[in-house]
Amino acid sequence: MKKKYCEEIGREAWGYVMCNEPLTAQEQENYELVSADVQEKNTAREATSEKKNDVKSFEQEYHLLSRLQSDCDYFLSNGAGHEKHLWAGNVEEQIAKMHEL
Repeated sequence: MKKKYCEEIGREAWGYVMCNEPLTAQEQENYELVSADVQEKNTAREATSEKKNDVKSFEQEYHLLSRLQSDCDYFLSNGAGHEKHLWAGNVEEQIAKMHEL
């Protein structure tokens, strides 16, 4: 016999049992059962985790964009317009990279 995915609990299981009355926590533990409300909790937890991962996935891009902006600020002030102070080495590529990000 093979476990199958049960949408009601959001994971693989041997099956799904409908009870007329709620089981106690001890009964659930004894039979290794998971209540259907676990699915709701898992879904909420996964959504929160995905949001954190989305933010982390762009963290490097934000850092680079901040660096490019700082380079531009320096280039326009103390850098006296010398392109050697730009991350990309020239104005056109610097602007293109900033638009890309």
